[in-house]
Amino acid sequence: MSEIFGSPVEQDEEEFVVKLDSNTQRFNKENQVSDFSVPDGHYRSKCISVEQNTSKAGNPQFVFTFLGQEREANNRKFLLYTPATGKGAFRTKLVLQAFGVNLPGDQLTFKRKDVLYKDVMLQLQKDAPYNGKINSKIVEITAAPSTQAETVPF
Repeated sequence: MSEIFGSPVEQDEEEFVVKLDSNTQRFNKENQVSDFSVPDGHYRSKCISVEQNTSKAGNPQFVFTFLGQEREANNRKFLLYTPATGKGAFRTKLVLQAFGVNLPGDQLTFKRKDVLYKDVMLQLQKDAPYNGKINSKIVEITAAPSTQAETVPF
C-alpha cells in the first residue's frame, strides 16, 4: 500500500531550529494573515500545520496555520509567518512559548509535534483594507486556558 502523504509519525518528529538574535523586541503585527474578517477579539484556535520555507526576501521562515475553534472564527484558517533566524526570530520564540515549548538559550530546537493539534488563543484584529478587502490578522498569541470537563451531578 502506498503512502500518499507520508508517515505522520515521521513528519511529527521533524526538528526545526530557530536561531535567536540577542536583540529581541515586542511581537510584531506584520505577516499574520487570513482571507476574511471576523470581529476583533480573542479566539481559541488549533495549530493544524507548521512548515519551514523561505520568504519572498529569501529569508528562512516558519508558517504556522491555525484553525479557529469558536464563534465567528470557527473552522476558518489563519496564517502566521515568523522568521527562523536573525533579529526577528524572537517572534517564533514568543509563538512557541504560547505552546509551552521550553526555550532556554539562544538556539531553539522544536519538533512539529510540539505545536500540532494544540490549542492557543489568537487575538484577531481587522487589518487595513488591501485590494478593497478587509481581512483579520493575528496581533497576539497566548496559551489557551485549560479546558477541564465539567462534572455534572446526576
